[in-house]
Amino acid sequence: MAAVISLLVLLVQAYGGIARVQEDLRAGRIDSVAAAENMALGVFSPDLVDDPAYRQKGFVKCLTPVVSLVKSYSPRIRPRAKAALSMLFSRPELPRSYLSPSGRFRVHYAIEGRDAVPSEDRDRDGVPDFVEEVASAFDSAYVLEVEVLGYPEPLRDGGAGGDDAWDVYLHDLGPLSSYGFTTPEKRIGNSSISYIEMDNDFEDPVFPTKGLDAVRITAAHEFFHMIHYTYYGGIGWEWWMEISSTWMEDVAHDDVNDYYNYLSFFFDHPEVPLNRQDGAHEYGASVFAHFLEERFGRDIIRKMWEQIGKTQRVDLRIWESVLPGGWREVMGEFALWNYFTGERAIPDKFYEEGAFYPEVHISGEHSALPDSGEGTVAYLASVYHRFL
Repeated sequence: MAAVISLLVLLVQAYGGIARVQEDLRAGRIDSVAAAENMALGVFSPDLVDDPAYRQKGFVKCLTPVVSLVKSYSPRIRPRAKAALSMLFSRPELPRSYLSPSGRFRVHYAIEGRDAVPSEDRDRDGVPDFVEEVASAFDSAYVLEVEVLGYPEPLRDGGAGGDDAWDVYLHDLGPLSSYGFTTPEKRIGNSSISYIEMDNDFEDPVFPTKGLDAVRITAAHEFFHMIHYTYYGGIGWEWWMEISSTWMEDVAHDDVNDYYNYLSFFFDHPEVPLNRQDGAHEYGASVFAHFLEERFGRDIIRKMWEQIGKTQRVDLRIWESVLPGGWREVMGEFALWNYFTGERAIPDKFYEEGAFYPEVHISGEHSALPDSGEGTVAYLASVYHRFL
């Protein structure tokens, strides 16, 4: 596990085009439209980026934020870029489809060519077993997220994709180095109709989790994005979408623990604001949702999404009445919990799985008091010092 985490950190540090675009956006070197355009080009058509450093060559768990932003800014995207990104503005075309046992999901797939799914069909019913597993995974995600946890159903798409079922398209995403993404297609009031694209076999070497485990966590993750678009069809909450969807994977499949692979992005850099979205940090920051669940109960995540839906605002202050004690109290306790991981873990007081988490980066050590120094701490961030 440590080797996988180290590899992913190196990939993002060396090749994190999304991170570089976001850095230039924060510094004012590019505007939001150019950022959205270059993030998408860096993944889907890297030869057309404005700066070679914007090319995304490393693994990105989910491309929903990239797709959501470029779709939102599409009227202002340059024609050449929009042509290169045309695949994001129409649904994939695949020759076959299978309706899930519940009738809620339609899985689109191919049995030949680059997008072909694994061919094994043990029950000889004419549908590849992999497709049936995908359908079953989404049916299970629906039961958990809607019937058990109480989230609303996503909007129906009015027959797009062949009928009114929610559509899942399986094709080769290995070249994009991503498990999948959810595309907002059409605004209906404050919500958006959406559909899902995910890998056709989950066996590419770039994937830290492979096979059916990857299918199941991706189904839980991406279906939760469909629910997110029911609450809020706009942009601005991408970081929270990824934190909460990555958390939902573990609620659905606690034994997989794919999120362990990304925790170093957060624990190595506690000085980075919690709401940073750069293609890496937000997945490590999913530990925030684990903290909220373990400290205050699972329903708090739903209440936070309900507040987004109610206010339709991109403003952290909307959660002051939802987070017990407000942001000040929650962030203080969150910072405390983050110290007790790895060899310092105390599972009966802090994270249940904290022994498997990296230890947070310590910025300085002090052997005598009084001591002196100076520095700043960003909002929604922490800096740790150890007094020996």
